[in-house]
Formats: sequence, structure tokens, C-alpha cells
Amino acid sequence: MRLSKIGLNKTANVILGAGASRGASCFKSAWAQSPLDTDFFDQLDRLKNLPEGRCLTELAEFARDEFGASNELPMEAFYTQLESLNEFYETLKIDRGPRVRAYRTQLDRFPTYLAAVFRSLRSICPSGGLDCDFHHLLAKTLHTGDSVISFNYDCLMDEALHAEARKSWDARVGYGTSATTGAQEWHDHSGKGRVSRNSIKLLKVHGSLNWVRNPDGSSIGRSSPIFS
Repeated sequence: MRLSKIGLNKTANVILGAGASRGASCFKSAWAQSPLDTDFFDQLDRLKNLPEGRCLTELAEFARDEFGASNELPMEAFYTQLESLNEFYETLKIDRGPRVRAYRTQLDRFPTYLAAVFRSLRSICPSGGLDCDFHHLLAKTLHTGDSVISFNYDCLMDEALHAEARKSWDARVGYGTSATTGAQEWHDHSGKGRVSRNSIKLLKVHGSLNWVRNPDGSSIGRSSPIFS
């Protein structure tokens, strides 16, 4: 990381928590921001009536029917409960009626719901996109050997690295795993010079909207993080 104003030029590990997304410059509206674990369903209720977010009504109704007041339900607790219930019924081979099958259905559809949330946010962002000036400034300071550890599944940092890091960022290996296809959509290696052998690392511990996992464990990068 190079910060010339303070004379810093050392390898760095940068940690991005939820606040990095909540405070992104593209979210200007006080009621429409990147959702946190604790207010995911509050945000969903605000966005579900927008044209891009109509499919969110299904998730809101399911959460309300299953857990009651969904606006008090943390997103991670909701997802963990679905996983546990689905595994319980599958392991014990208990009646797979409509209600039981709904757990697997909602788990499978959850990435689509997340994508719909960010499509809705994009539709009301003044810039018309999901880019953050702060993430871009951070990406400009990063160099080979630096790492970013992100607890966010959005692609604000991915977009910033694509725009600013050039040959220092290689999405084929930069996520810490091998991306077999689709990675070329997430880096820009145009121009002269060689691609660095020691790519900046972006380690997304909660997954990412631009990832798809193959049955063999390899990864594919979606060209757009908000469509599935």
C-alpha cells in the first residue's frame, strides 16, 4: 500500500466490515442503503414495491409466515434456521410436503433475492450504478502483495479493483481460489506490461454476488453481480 502523503509504502492487509458498504458514496438515500444483518428485512420491505424488487414480496411473506414479525429477524439467523430445518428433514427423511420443500426452495432462491435487493438499490442510486468513490480511492493505493479481507458480499471492492488496480489485480487467482471461467469480467489487463504474478488478494469470507460454484468446486464469475 502506498500513501505518499504520509510516506507509507508497505505491504498491507485491509479489513472491510459492514460499515464499508453502508457508507458507500453511491447510497445517498437515508432509507435505501446496503442492508446489514440486523436490518435486512427492513430494507427489503422498503424496496419490494419497486419494479426491480417485486420478487422480494415472496421472501417477505415466507419470512413472516415462518417466523412472525420479519422486521425483527436478522438475515443470518433466518438463513441459518432455513439451513438447519432443511438438513433436519433431509437427514431424518421426514415427510417432504409443501411446507418442508419450501425450506430448500427459499435457500436456493436466496442469492436471487440478494441480487434483487441490489438491483433495486441501483435503480434509485443518483449515479445509476453501484460504484463507491471511497472504494476506488482505496483500490488506487493497493499494490501487489496487499490483501483486502471483506465481510461484505456486494461487489463494490471488486468493481473498484477492476477500475483502478489494472495488472496488479488478477481475478483468476485474486479471490484465493481458482476461477475457471468468468474471471476476465472482473479485471482489466489491457495495455502494455505483464500481469503481476502476485495479485492483490480480495478475500470475501461471506461469499460474493459475482460467484457461482461448480459441482467440482471450481468457481465462475458472473459478468454482473446483480443478476443470477
